Amino acid sequence: MIWVQEIPDIGRAAVSRNQDRAFRMPMNADLKPSLRYISVLPTIPHDALDLLQAHFSCVHSNLTDVSKDRQFREEMLVVDLAGAKPHQLDQLQLWRSQPSTLRHIVVFVTTDDGRRELLQRGLLSGGNCVRRPLLQNNFQALLINLSNFRTQEFQRRANEYQHFLAIKFPEQAAALCVAENMLDDLIGPGAFEKAVKLPEIAEKSSAIIASVLDTNLDRWVQTVRSHHSATYQHSMLVTGTLVAIGSHLGVRSADLTRLAVGGMLHDVGKAVVPIEILDKPSALDQKEIELIRLHPLAGQERAKQSEGATDDLLRLIGDHHEYLDGSGYPHQLSGGEITDGVRLLTIADIFSALIEKRAYKPTKTAREAVDILHTMEGKIDMDFLRAVEPVLLKAA
Repeated sequence: MIWVQEIPDIGRAAVSRNQDRAFRMPMNADLKPSLRYISVLPTIPHDALDLLQAHFSCVHSNLTDVSKDRQFREEMLVVDLAGAKPHQLDQLQLWRSQPSTLRHIVVFVTTDDGRRELLQRGLLSGGNCVRRPLLQNNFQALLINLSNFRTQEFQRRANEYQHFLAIKFPEQAAALCVAENMLDDLIGPGAFEKAVKLPEIAEKSSAIIASVLDTNLDRWVQTVRSHHSATYQHSMLVTGTLVAIGSHLGVRSADLTRLAVGGMLHDVGKAVVPIEILDKPSALDQKEIELIRLHPLAGQERAKQSEGATDDLLRLIGDHHEYLDGSGYPHQLSGGEITDGVRLLTIADIFSALIEKRAYKPTKTAREAVDILHTMEGKIDMDFLRAVEPVLLKAA
């Protein structure tokens, strides 16, 4: 299989897979920020739950689960100290001393006496305290305000880092800005109502191609990781990885542009997925996963309305989550039903997902990501993986 020969095969007859069916995305009306409630009790106390569940998606942990090595996915933590034993407070104190806990907003629920002990132990440094009895005007409002503050603070730090990058790596920062503007139209708020303009996307992709080729994939990855939106970050990483892969394989300039366009458009169907799911700071639940899994069909349906949309591009969008053994989605394709272009995009997509920064999972190194890809024999094209491995290992 030669990728260079596969790219021009754009005029091939489309495989009939019910692509003409109108796509409808069910919407989740119950999207809420995630919050973890930690207490000695086996469940969240009713007085707290009554105040929280209208605004937060709550999960519960026992205070005995807290240890210095424990990583919670949620950024918002409520620690209810009612009934806590001295040794549990010792554990909590040790956990709070770890640098990894600094990304959490911690709210302690306690009594007046308990608050004094928290102060003596230094546990209130960087935390907040609400005393019982829990009243709506202090407990609920505090959490909502802290949640909003966290979002604003994260945005501020992201803006500062992007300003730093603009000074240190001006070419990469400029290309990042071009990519961000494209993604605003492709998957940003209200994007599903906008037309996909393929010639314009192809023209603007030249900035990304130049940025990746003039430096290397490592520099592009470093720059992209500064972006505050996890969804934009992923699309940029996939595009840069595809460009680096294509250059390594020696594809022609026109084909390199097609790869860049495919990378930018592969997740265009996510425009119909609520932003609360796309940028959720914790792992998705099953209902949210099912919504996300509809994006290849949504993307195909949207891209088909574009002037110049080809079967090759539609397959990149619709098939990039298919696996060679038939275990992928949405059509459970297998073997020869999956084109060379899709096989390369799948490798870039999985690799990018592994190395990108997410609050709920550790970031993999390039070596770790490639090692994981090697465990997927039978699902992805191992010949292609071995061919592009030297490029992938150059990523940070």
